[in-house]
Amino acid sequence: MFQRRDSQDPTTSPVVTSQVELGGCSQQGRGNGFLHFCQHEELQAFLNLLEDSFVQEFLSKDPCFQISDKYLLAMVPVYFQHAHLKLSKYTHSSLFLALYLVNDMEEDLEGPKCEIFPWALGRDWCLRAGKFLQQRDKLWAQMGFRAVVSCQCCEEVMAKEPFHWAWTWDWHPYHGGVQRVCPQVSFRLPRGPGPFAAPLFPLWLAPAPQLPPT
Repeated sequence: MFQRRDSQDPTTSPVVTSQVELGGCSQQGRGNGFLHFCQHEELQAFLNLLEDSFVQEFLSKDPCFQISDKYLLAMVPVYFQHAHLKLSKYTHSSLFLALYLVNDMEEDLEGPKCEIFPWALGRDWCLRAGKFLQQRDKLWAQMGFRAVVSCQCCEEVMAKEPFHWAWTWDWHPYHGGVQRVCPQVSFRLPRGPGPFAAPLFPLWLAPAPQLPPT
């Protein structure tokens, strides 16, 4: 099961670029259901990505699973498949782009997903966020704008590796239903990795992706 790891030295933390090469497409499988065409190695590559120390540190900053509960995480490999990404493109950059898009589609809160910016873009994330959002839209287009994923499909993903720690992550009850009171926290989002956490910035009000005109 996932355990928090000691924070990495920021001098050794990888710099994740938003310049994701989304052109590489896997030619395996063209079905409509995840189980029909997701190869074992594709799901395993995604789960291996979750074990990466930098990704683990990022996930540890979401203790209530507001942006990374089990259903949101299960949607990411579905997005990867919809975009026909090669296994070589299962990277930090692709993960952060897909997870941001998942939150755009599934969650109403703008604030929590802004935690993704400094992890995906580094210290100068405020200057790079516009390009990141363009890459998000490019990923969405490469998916054929198929961003809706059913609960059944997510459960099919989880059933392929039913004992993985990621599938134990449930949205914290303080943030569910109509309850609006939750414990006060002493930090401001986004924080980012290491001691160079960026301050709160109104860019978190960036617009959600829009379908192209028909």
